[in-house]
Amino acid sequence: SAAAAARCSGASASVGSAVGSAVLVALVCAGWRHSLAVTTSGLLFAWGSNDRGQLGVGASADALPRTRGGAQAECCRGTPTLVEALARETVVAIAAGGAHSLAASLHGALFSWGDDGDGQLGHGAARGRARRSLGAPTLVD
Repeated sequence: SAAAAARCSGASASVGSAVGSAVLVALVCAGWRHSLAVTTSGLLFAWGSNDRGQLGVGASADALPRTRGGAQAECCRGTPTLVEALARETVVAIAAGGAHSLAASLHGALFSWGDDGDGQLGHGAARGRARRSLGAPTLVD
């Protein structure tokens, strides 16, 4: 859609990465409460909300907790975090939905992760099954 396309852009800029050194960013994309960036070398970074696995980075101790109904769940990453599952791929395109993300590689592979409540990840029909999320990038067949 035009609204989704307007949220993603390609432009070179130098920014600090999660490891503290400057990297050149080629693509940036924003979802509802998360953001993605691809470096000029094809590495994917993600930050923001991860409550449906939309960052693709799993849970870790550096995530900021959010309390829901008395229970703590991983909420957010305040700094760009490398999506390690795609570190061996050269990412050339990204998209971010409300709570899901997609990435395409240089060799034409498509990966998706995050909320799959309506089948938006492309891994089969969602109707008639419990709502699910994928916390790591998964190849779309």
